[in-house]
Amino acid sequence: ELAAKIAAMPPLAVRAAKQAVRAAAELPLTHGLAAERQAFFGLFDTADQREGMSAFIEKRRAVWTGS
Repeated sequence: ELAAKIAAMPPLAVRAAKQAVRAAAELPLTHGLAAERQAFFGLFDTADQREGMSAFIEKRRAVWTGS
């Protein structure tokens, strides 16, 4: 059930979250937060981000493309 929920999320964001979780165990907090911030900035200019915002405004389910 959890895997199905994760699979329904935007693939680029899921990939970035997995990388952040893996790195968190090996980085000091300040470095981990900086890496998370960089991932956020990198994801903000994607087609999936625009789709997510449009879907939210239009009150519909987003269709993720992984781009």
